[in-house]
Amino acid sequence: MSCDDIDDLLDDAEKLLAEEKDTGLKDIKTGKRQEGLVSTDDLDTLLEEIDIATEAPVVVNKDRNKLNPLETKTKEPGQKCRVTKLGGSSHKMGRNTTASQLVCDKLRCVACDFQVCWFDDAEWDESCDYMFFRNGCTDPIKLKTKINHSPGRRAYACQCKWASAHGIGNLTEFGNVANKWTCGRHES
Repeated sequence: MSCDDIDDLLDDAEKLLAEEKDTGLKDIKTGKRQEGLVSTDDLDTLLEEIDIATEAPVVVNKDRNKLNPLETKTKEPGQKCRVTKLGGSSHKMGRNTTASQLVCDKLRCVACDFQVCWFDDAEWDESCDYMFFRNGCTDPIKLKTKINHSPGRRAYACQCKWASAHGIGNLTEFGNVANKWTCGRHES
């Protein structure tokens, strides 16, 4: 195929497109106008109407990590501890109620918005400082470098605060975390 043949084909295609714009949509093979065909402007309008009619809230399905636009039910938020407590490793963890005095295992920091992690039979070394927790918060291996083994104690930390507990006590008894940590709600 020569360059002239290609130029002729391009000219024919341009003519067909120009005729289509002037007289409506035509069948490329026969050159006749087709009834019932929809222009691209009409298709765009129809698609916009469908998008508006089917908008629904998108819910993340945590089990599959996929978006599910058809699922519109939201999960009921869990319940908070009656009184948020910290405690040593000998104390059971869960949601604190009037019937059960449990240590909260869903602590969350309102200052840094991180979940509080804990280590059983451990306490924080005195050399711990803000920058240590800021840089190592998400890495348990880094955090364990400044933990001292201490049976019966539990070491707690978020990204900006830390505490060690032996007996069970209200959060208010732990000065530096009293107004920063809260129960992040328990499922049930």
